[in-house]
Amino acid sequence: MLSFGQPTFRFEHLNGADKRTGRFDYELFEVIPDDAVNADGVRWDAATADQKLAGGFAKQGMTYDSTRFVARVNLTLQDSPLKRTGGTEALVAKITYYQVTGLNEQGVWTGSDDHLTQVESTPGGADRVEFHNTYRAAASTAGIRLTKTLEGRDMKDKEFSFTIEGADKESRKLLDEKDKELRRSCGDERRKVVMDGKLQLKFDQSHAGRTYTYYIKEVTPLWGW
Repeated sequence: MLSFGQPTFRFEHLNGADKRTGRFDYELFEVIPDDAVNADGVRWDAATADQKLAGGFAKQGMTYDSTRFVARVNLTLQDSPLKRTGGTEALVAKITYYQVTGLNEQGVWTGSDDHLTQVESTPGGADRVEFHNTYRAAASTAGIRLTKTLEGRDMKDKEFSFTIEGADKESRKLLDEKDKELRRSCGDERRKVVMDGKLQLKFDQSHAGRTYTYYIKEVTPLWGW
């Protein structure tokens, strides 16, 4: 949780027509990187006001909260035993929080109360606004390396093929149908084929802490090549 210093208000800040009230609005928002993008690939610095309000802008696995709030400070004079230049009035500040529902072309609050929705008070009366970011680790891939060596003659192009199977249900889920048979040209040495990263299994943070096992075997032809 982030906390910011509290502004200090004095009697001279009573800016109402009657000089007995005052109001100050503060817009609260998270600074989002210009190159963060939404699900449609739109950059933050090129997004429309509606797109910014919709949110969902992410960069390097971090999705930022584009919600904007206004903290409105209302100042009033109230009877109090605390004296003001010999009087019996005290300056009282009350803060109310609003969520911004409309932005102008510059991407900031329009300044109109029509584009504000009051934030409900939290239990216990500790009014505040909250920004929620989410982080999802970027997916990574793991390639399978396979080497086949032939002694006595050169290999023929695409002479050998191999199959791969997951050892269990969760391992099999990560395989596409097209990945279950591997076939590769013989390569430069003509006596050895190296399938380095031929199969790219994609993992993300939901797979953390788990083990995935795969069996690879060579396909024996039913007749000669």
